[in-house]
Amino acid sequence: MSNPIDNDIKTLKELKKLIQNSDSISSMNEKEINDKILYCMKQLNKFTMGGRSACLIALSLLLWKSDRSCVSLPDIDFEPLLSMSFRITTDPSFIFPEWGIILAGVIIAKYSDCFPKDSLDDILKQCKLLLQHLKNKSGLHDAIRITAEALLASWENNFCEGLNPLVKTSLAAWPDTSDCKDINTEELREQLVKLSKRTLSADLNISERRLYKLLLEKEGEWKQFELLNMK
Repeated sequence: MSNPIDNDIKTLKELKKLIQNSDSISSMNEKEINDKILYCMKQLNKFTMGGRSACLIALSLLLWKSDRSCVSLPDIDFEPLLSMSFRITTDPSFIFPEWGIILAGVIIAKYSDCFPKDSLDDILKQCKLLLQHLKNKSGLHDAIRITAEALLASWENNFCEGLNPLVKTSLAAWPDTSDCKDINTEELREQLVKLSKRTLSADLNISERRLYKLLLEKEGEWKQFELLNMK
């Protein structure tokens, strides 16, 4: 079995330039944008764990930051993509399932006119029902529940602050690492690799999620999330 932890770190490093400097997306040419979009969508459809959350974040940013005229809309079927975004929220193998909600927010806020007119109302109503369900569902990580609540509130306010409230909410839900920073990086990685071989991401408790965040901090990968701007 491949190591999901190392796959996560590797893919985050590969996409770091795009995620950390997401404002640069607006200066990418049409081919670069669509190649990246299709790459991320292909990765999300893979069954193998590790690395998909980075592609989920990158896809959300690409679709949000790109000028619509540069996105090859005929190549993207937004209804299956919206359906996938909600499935991700309860996929136990995603380390950042709350970004499924952020991707749904991108589609709702920017691309809802791509849905057939005769089914648009039903699709949007179902989205609200699913978000209400996730907001109130017990057993989910706090990040999922409060990000769903943040999307409903942003939607009610016509996305006047873009998707920034969702991003800030999702990051704030991750546990603080200040009391465990003395752990050696290699020891930390070893603990997480062992966990990844016997535990799905959704089954990590708060202490274990804290260790994962700490590893990303030590690897220099968490900072890029704090710099995100989805206004």
